[in-house]
Amino acid sequence: MPDIGINYLSKNEESYKVLKKYKCINTLKFPGRLCTFEELKKFLVFTKSNDFKIDFHGIPGMLPAFSCDNRRVIESIDFNQLKQIFLINNNIHRISTHMGINNKEKLTDYSKKQLIDNWKKNYITLKNKLENILNHKIEIGLENIPGEFCFDPKTLMPQYLSENWKMADFGVFDITHAKLSCKTLNMKYGDYLAQLKNTDKVKILHIAGNTNTTECLKYKVDKHTMLCTEEISDIIKSINKFRKIDLVDSEYVFKTKYSSLKETIIESVTIKKIIETKDEEKSKGIMRHLEKYLKDDISNVERILDNIV
Repeated sequence: MPDIGINYLSKNEESYKVLKKYKCINTLKFPGRLCTFEELKKFLVFTKSNDFKIDFHGIPGMLPAFSCDNRRVIESIDFNQLKQIFLINNNIHRISTHMGINNKEKLTDYSKKQLIDNWKKNYITLKNKLENILNHKIEIGLENIPGEFCFDPKTLMPQYLSENWKMADFGVFDITHAKLSCKTLNMKYGDYLAQLKNTDKVKILHIAGNTNTTECLKYKVDKHTMLCTEEISDIIKSINKFRKIDLVDSEYVFKTKYSSLKETIIESVTIKKIIETKDEEKSKGIMRHLEKYLKDDISNVERILDNIV
């Protein structure tokens, strides 16, 4: 069974401790480039003191996607500050980030050889700098970027993802990003999955709810809310597609229906049930039970989890 992780949000530390006790999660994911170095410090202290595995996704200040422009990607990172912070906890052996070229760097501007040469130069430079800081070997993985944004549509295509995964140490697949890409490319999700190659390279699966359940997130394209029951079927399809996954991450960030503490519990326990059973109805049942009976302040969480985990 793969490890289960969730985005680290300092306000939800109480939930993470409970979830770890009941073996619903064992990994915390550093959310990445939109976080600050101060937030990274908190993350490293908490993971070390509570014995969590680390999934490191992006670096503060890093560009939103792994680009072929070597200079801009590398210069966006304060490696000196990063080195000092990693003294807190350097138990990081792989790092992932997004793949792609932004709308100012059209894929058609590059010959295939130039594109690949730039890609390799960028990848190796980043890898060497991080290994020098951490003082041990690391692997760098790449995640598919979402459609419905400003990225070059060619970088959303299954063929582009497949080639990046082939050249990278490992791949990351984000279900919501792929569904948004399907909208841009006018494809069905099942067809999109079927066209992906090099799927054995994919080690991490990202899950995030993306169904609009509140007006405050109406115009947010990639919502990062608690998953809903209608999304469980595609999660199971995705798990079945990638046979070598060793980590399933919830990318939950924004609360919509309940407290953030309650939604964190619901999200993680439901994902555990999905992975264990690959049964849509059983997973929906667990989710509905938690929604109905778990209190918003999670004061009754251990009593409930004693009966269902």
